[in-house]
Amino acid sequence: MSFQAGSRFLVGINNGWFAGQYDHDLGYNQFSVIRLYDNPIPDPSLPDPSPAKPYISSNPGDVTSFFQNVQSAQKNLAVVRVWAFERFEGLQFDNSYNVTGLDAEFLANLGKVLDAANANGVQVYLCLFDFWAVYGPPRRTL
Repeated sequence: MSFQAGSRFLVGINNGWFAGQYDHDLGYNQFSVIRLYDNPIPDPSLPDPSPAKPYISSNPGDVTSFFQNVQSAQKNLAVVRVWAFERFEGLQFDNSYNVTGLDAEFLANLGKVLDAANANGVQVYLCLFDFWAVYGPPRRTL
């Protein structure tokens, strides 16, 4: 890649999750936060029947404040990278632990994020990759 005069660079930040609420900021997480932090590798065989309410659902004003701050005269950032699905957040699973869809709360909160970014002239880059996905079921070696 080479730079040519007149090229435009976008300056931005990474915001993996809002307000330190990793794995439950945008959507419900069927897997207990406490249990996941006790075990470094998530165990999808232990769904939580009552997951914590997503942070943004209870604090929608924080999203607006965040993007106002990003676009303030002092920062003037053009793009924010937001993580989606961190540690299974927002994903719905069937009884065989196959992903069957996205939870409605996740979609509603993602809409709040995109609307707040747009209202403040900020672009959003969604990072859909979650490094926990590389930890498949344990493999036996011969």
